[in-house]
Amino acid sequence: MLEARGGSPLTLIAKQTEYLVPSGSVYSLPLRVRRAAYEPLGAETIVFTLRSLDDPDVTVETEARFLAPAR
Repeated sequence: MLEARGGSPLTLIAKQTEYLVPSGSVYSLPLRVRRAAYEPLGAETIVFTLRSLDDPDVTVETEARFLAPAR
């Protein structure tokens, strides 16, 4: 299961939120995230979480920065 969260409401734009990736494999996945342009002002840290459906204790998180105008 794939999720995105930050300090403001986010919309993850992906074809799906579940992907089948064999153990030990690498899978590239382009993603888009949408949020309101000025809420909050400026940059925001977004945390992407990927969780195994077979074992919810198996997760990985990574951060990205959303650079928005400061008005």
